[in-house]
Amino acid sequence: MTCYVCGEKNWVELKGVHSQSTLVVCKPCGNLAHLLEPTYEKDILEYYRKEYRKAPTSVNIITTNNKLFYIDFFLRDFLKDKKDLVCGDMGAATGYVLAWLKRLGHKVTGSEYTVTFRRVAEHFYGIPLTEELRRDWSYDLIILYHSLEHMVEPDKKLSSALEILQPEGRLLISTPFWLENIDNAGGEPCQSFDQLYHKNHINLFSKNQLKNIFRKLGL
Repeated sequence: MTCYVCGEKNWVELKGVHSQSTLVVCKPCGNLAHLLEPTYEKDILEYYRKEYRKAPTSVNIITTNNKLFYIDFFLRDFLKDKKDLVCGDMGAATGYVLAWLKRLGHKVTGSEYTVTFRRVAEHFYGIPLTEELRRDWSYDLIILYHSLEHMVEPDKKLSSALEILQPEGRLLISTPFWLENIDNAGGEPCQSFDQLYHKNHINLFSKNQLKNIFRKLGL
C-alpha cells in the first residue's frame, strides 16, 4: 500500500490495537492509516451503497441543522452578494447543503454513495445525486464536509476535484482530527481505537497530515 501523504511504502504495523482492522504508521512521514487490500475500494463502495446508513431519522434533521450553521459561517464572506455560482458537494448525504445553496440562487449538484440518502435528496429536495461528482461542469465551489475521511486515496480524490474547479474557485473541506480526539478523551466512556478509528473512517488524519496533502497538491 502506498502512503497517500508522502508516496512511500514503508509501514510499521500496530499490532493488537484495533479489533476489526490493521492500523499502520508510515515511517517516513508518520501518517496513520488502515492497511487496505487492493480490492478494498470496490468492497467499501458496496458497503456504503447498502449498509453504511439507514433511512434518515429525526436525528439527522438536528445534525444537518448544526452542520449548516458551521458551513454558513465559513462560506458567508465568499457567498456574499453572489448569485448563480456553480456548486458541487462530494459526499452530499441527503443533499441538505445543496438545497440551502439552491435557495440562495446557485446552481447545484453532488455525489453520494448511499442509496437511501440519494433518494431523499431527489424526492424531498428535488436534487438528483450521482455516485461521482459530474465532470461536465466547472465549479466555483466544491464542498467535502466530513467525507474525505471516507475516501480511498484522498489525495487523488482532491486532485480530481481541483481539475474541475475554477481558477478562482473555493474548496470547503472539513474532517475530524482523530489523534486530537484521543488526546482530549479525558477518560470519557467509549473513547477507544475501535470507535475513533472506525472501519468507515479509512483515513485517520492529523492536522499535519492534512496540511501535507494540501501542500502535495499545491494548495
